[in-house]
Amino acid sequence: MTKITLQKVIFLSFKFIILSLLLMAFLEDYFIVQNSIGGIVLFAYAFVMLVCLISLGCAFFFRFRYKRILYIISGVFFIGYCAMNNLVSGIYEARMVSFCLQKGQVYDYNEHRCRIDCRHWSKETGCVKIETE
Repeated sequence: MTKITLQKVIFLSFKFIILSLLLMAFLEDYFIVQNSIGGIVLFAYAFVMLVCLISLGCAFFFRFRYKRILYIISGVFFIGYCAMNNLVSGIYEARMVSFCLQKGQVYDYNEHRCRIDCRHWSKETGCVKIETE
């Protein structure tokens, strides 16, 4: 029988918090990009996130002989997740649009930047400027 110590409880709580934060970040990213990309790219994005979470969760909470392999798998898929965020244009653009909206700005699709001087932006009219009196 194993003895439960305060150190084990704190370490287990720390692991749970890490996984919870990672899950929340992945879910937020998935809901941000789900309307911008579709098909196989969205499936690959979700697959990379799930494999990373499952392998890290198994490495954290189960007594497994090959924990190092699970940590390596989790690390490789996390690197893949980071690479997809920066290299797949639909994912990057969806994240930028969300970032601009959170700051109260408008994303300019032609210049690929946040604009503070536009009321709104559309493909037909472009940037509709804010009139200052």
